[in-house]
Amino acid sequence: MFDFASNVTEGIRNTASSTDTNDITRIRHPRFIGQDGILRPFNPQEARAQGWLKDVADGAYMLDVYISHCPVQSDERVAILTSNRLMLIRTRPLAVEWQEPFTEIQTIRAEATGIAIYLRSMSWEPFLVIPDKRMRESFFKKIEEAVAKYNAKRRPDF
Repeated sequence: MFDFASNVTEGIRNTASSTDTNDITRIRHPRFIGQDGILRPFNPQEARAQGWLKDVADGAYMLDVYISHCPVQSDERVAILTSNRLMLIRTRPLAVEWQEPFTEIQTIRAEATGIAIYLRSMSWEPFLVIPDKRMRESFFKKIEEAVAKYNAKRRPDF
């Protein structure tokens, strides 16, 4: 009986020791749950991209809802499509290269080597270099759908 009590107190002492810092390291990014709210199997790429969106610029885009992403020229440059904007980020170090709200985008056009974005201000025209045709077409379609959905929400039905 004495050994049992001794072992229990030793276990409590070890658990409550001051050297224990309780550092918890995340094993994976939080699961991405789309705008429809449907829980799907874990996708590490979507989870990582959503993490970039929430962390970049000290959380400035925390309220944007992640829709999709696409590597641009390399794995360290990624175009992210959200519910409100299209942006290009660097993943190492994590930083925004540019971001354009949908209100500033006049037209988008799929080109042979990427996606051209024409802005209302005409101050400059971002271009996403996406050599892979299937990826380019898929991302272009998602941009079109997101912009159409955004515009439909902003315009009242008559």
